[in-house]
Amino acid sequence: MPSAALSDWKNHRATRLDRLLAAHRTVRVANSGRRWITEELNHSLILRLAAEFQGFARQLHDETSEVLVAALAPDDPGRQATLCLPYRAHRRLDRGNASPDALGADFDLFGLELWIELKQQYPSRAPKWQRQLSMLNTARNGLAHDDGRRTAQVMATGWLLTLPFIHRWRIALDGLATGMDHVVGRHMTRKFGIRPW
Repeated sequence: MPSAALSDWKNHRATRLDRLLAAHRTVRVANSGRRWITEELNHSLILRLAAEFQGFARQLHDETSEVLVAALAPDDPGRQATLCLPYRAHRRLDRGNASPDALGADFDLFGLELWIELKQQYPSRAPKWQRQLSMLNTARNGLAHDDGRRTAQVMATGWLLTLPFIHRWRIALDGLATGMDHVVGRHMTRKFGIRPW
C-alpha cells in the first residue's frame, strides 16, 4: 500500500498537471503557428511540475514524521505535536526547491541516506532521477526568477523547455516519487519497526 503522499501524487497532483497539458493541447491546435503561446504554457508546466513534486516531497516528509511520533506517543496528541517540531523546524523543503540536496538533508533527519538508498534499490535509474531533478529545479529557478542564464544552462545540456522534455521530466518524477515512497517505508520498518503505509 502506498503512502498518502504517493497516492496524491498519482491522483490529485497528476490531475492538476493533466489539466494544464489538456489546455496546452487545446491552445496548440487552435493556434498552430503561434509558438509563443505554447512556449508560455511550457513554462507554466515546468513551474507546476516542480511545485507539485515539492508538495509531494513535503507531504511524504510530514507523513513520515507523523507516523514516527504516533508510534512514540500513541495516545498523546500534544506530545506528538511537540515531537514533530524538530523534523519540521529547519526543513529545507519549506524554504527552497525540492532539490536532491534538500531531499537528502530533510530525510536524513530520520536517519535515512535517501540518495544512497535510492541508488542501491534503483542503481540504473536513481542517478538519472537525481540529474533530471537538478535540471528541473534549475529550469524552474530560471523561469521563476527571470534568470535566462539558468534556463540557458539547462538548454546547453541538450534539454529543451519543450513538451517532449516536460513529459520526460514527469516520467522521471513518477519513478522518483515511487522510489522515495518505497525506500522511506522500508527504512521506517527496518530502523524503527514501524510499517508506515
